Amino acid sequence: MNKIFTLIAVALVGYTPIKAQNVKLGVRAGANISTLTNFSSYRNTPEKIDTSEITTGLRMGGYIGSFIEYHITERIAIEGGFTYSYQGANFKTGKHTTTDTKNGNTIREETYNFNKGSHIVFNQLNLPTWLKYNFTSSLQAKTGIILGYLLSSNVKNSNDSYSPKPINRLDVGLGIGGEYNFSSGLFIDTNFTLGLTELKVKNSNNYTDPSFENRVFQIGVGYKF
Repeated sequence: MNKIFTLIAVALVGYTPIKAQNVKLGVRAGANISTLTNFSSYRNTPEKIDTSEITTGLRMGGYIGSFIEYHITERIAIEGGFTYSYQGANFKTGKHTTTDTKNGNTIREETYNFNKGSHIVFNQLNLPTWLKYNFTSSLQAKTGIILGYLLSSNVKNSNDSYSPKPINRLDVGLGIGGEYNFSSGLFIDTNFTLGLTELKVKNSNNYTDPSFENRVFQIGVGYKF
């Protein structure tokens, strides 16, 4: 019996370092290039429907986070972590459309340009989960699900700046990306997230709360311990 326990103990001691080698902790930081799609709100009255749509452009931001990576096999790994992300979009043009409620005909339509520097930005906490594939010891491709939580927002237009309260805070997105790893532990990281969830922030007028989806491209560097 003692010999059996001794063999089990030796096996466990030998097994633990092997499993530990499959786990890596890491940190990453970099730049966001983000925008929003389907940014719109509307107002209904018995006589008409007023619709407001905004075309957005790219805006620079940044991110920082940490993660844990576990290699299931030599080729396949999973990664989970958390990332703080500062992202949003620049406002480019807007369009107001007034439609007759009864017959659906367009009563009035006007477009306008936003002043330079008009934008909306978000502070967001993301929880990405990646499935990775190692093509080589250096090159990894990845795909995954990114869960986000909208912490706060800020809008700037002309000389006016305000912080609308987020209404729909939970963001779910699909991600694809890649990494190039160096033997030193450093790596270059890039990915794109396609937001699937309709997010909303509180409107300051009598229109409905504007809705939109996130689109974020990230490029940065990191280190695996």
